[in-house]
Amino acid sequence: MSASASQGRRLNLVPLDQRHGLGGKVIGVANAGPATRIGISLNDCRYHLNVLGPTGTGKTTLLMNMILADIEAGRGVAAFDPAKGDLIRDLLDRMPKAAGDRLVLIDPDERHAPPAINLLDPAVHGGTPHDVAANLTSVMSKVWARWWGHRSADLCYHALLTLAHLEGSTLAQLPRLLSDTAWRTARVKAVTNALKAWEGNTLGEFWEGFDGLPAGQRAGLTAPLLSRLRLVLAHPMANSLFGVPATTFSFADILDGGVLLCRLPKGVIGEDGTRLIGSLLLAGLWQATTVRARIPEHQRLDCAVVLDECHNFLHLPIGIDDALAEARGLHTSFVLAHQYLGQLSGEMVEAIDANARNKIYFALAPRDAVDQARHLRPYLDDGDLIRLGGYEVVLRPVANGRVVPPATADTEPPPPPIKGRSEALRKAARKQTGLSHKHRRELLGTAVTVTASTETEPATPVPVPDLVGRNTFATAGEGSNETPHEPSNEESNEFSNESEDSFDPTPYNTPSAHVNGAEEVW
Repeated sequence: MSASASQGRRLNLVPLDQRHGLGGKVIGVANAGPATRIGISLNDCRYHLNVLGPTGTGKTTLLMNMILADIEAGRGVAAFDPAKGDLIRDLLDRMPKAAGDRLVLIDPDERHAPPAINLLDPAVHGGTPHDVAANLTSVMSKVWARWWGHRSADLCYHALLTLAHLEGSTLAQLPRLLSDTAWRTARVKAVTNALKAWEGNTLGEFWEGFDGLPAGQRAGLTAPLLSRLRLVLAHPMANSLFGVPATTFSFADILDGGVLLCRLPKGVIGEDGTRLIGSLLLAGLWQATTVRARIPEHQRLDCAVVLDECHNFLHLPIGIDDALAEARGLHTSFVLAHQYLGQLSGEMVEAIDANARNKIYFALAPRDAVDQARHLRPYLDDGDLIRLGGYEVVLRPVANGRVVPPATADTEPPPPPIKGRSEALRKAARKQTGLSHKHRRELLGTAVTVTASTETEPATPVPVPDLVGRNTFATAGEGSNETPHEPSNEESNEFSNESEDSFDPTPYNTPSAHVNGAEEVW
């Protein structure tokens, strides 16, 4: 399978005339007055929804029911689960079997034919190599803000730009570009020779300045990025997803009716892995969302992006407030769920408070109840929020674009699991968007890039094609291409636990990268 062939694959979406349930999303059954099912209309869902509830109150069940409703109606939905992964597993046990034809499943438990997406391919995002480099650099800078500075951004941007200009390059090759001098020199030469004089000279001058630095300073500059990126890419899931020059699904298809389920448990792939993988995928969805501005509004299909523990993923290339405001007109609604306000940064709190105008509260801790009661007065107060029972919520919705008085409700139980459904859906997802190990070896040119824990049988090495390098890092004396002046990976890791601010601040000669319910019955 060629990279281009895999990029042309499309999900089997539900035809528009067969979609249903366009009236809205049910939240629960009112428990004050008539026992009426209440919810939020589809148009008003575009004002986004903030779901706030501590663990054990019923938040996951509500999210599952909302996602199932979107899937059954044929609408697009993307769900991100960073905790134990129970939300995604429960969904797979209950989803319609027909949904397998439009399912993309990203799960560390998928070892047979995981999906793949080449984030460095400009065609994936519909942009230029500069767009790819700027967007990915922005995401990484926010995920790793504690260790990130202008020099890390400068280095990351130019390294990603170099790779994005080379067909067949992947994110998994970024560490090698920064640590292997001979490999880097060959790629930089290929890029600068192919580019126009001004652009090629600019990129070439950056690398000339970098290579002219003492080895220790190069190691210091690359350490904040390499020490964390290697940790993420070392996991088989990340390598399988980002490590091959192929793309087996389209973010645009997800928005137009596909189902993207991202199971990203921190206990399996690590906190850095959860945050980076999820944030990169969300950024890809966002880029596809912005492209919708090119089509008339009446042709934009509604899609929901559901982020459980949302603070792990809100690292978009633009501000959260701007993203939420723009997404409404592009018919992409966000469901932002978390346990308590202290999980969010100040920027996130303000953006969600102002732009996620639909609110759902489960029983809250006193501090959060006092803060959020301002959205409910004069109808309810903080004591009402504290005294809510299990699976009981306060819904403060938007109706016809206007905030209306809150209502209390009991959320509905999920449908029962269906025996064998999960495995049937997994098989369908493999067939539709999976990439077999055989095809991975053909694309990569070497079996060692496919990690042992995802292999079902021993691999047979094949020759390495030009410009598609191995995503492994040989040490000195073991076939390394490093020059005597380039520090080994082990030496570079001496800097891995330090901020870049602790290094020699002497700049090198290169330009810097500049990088938004009434009760409704249906």
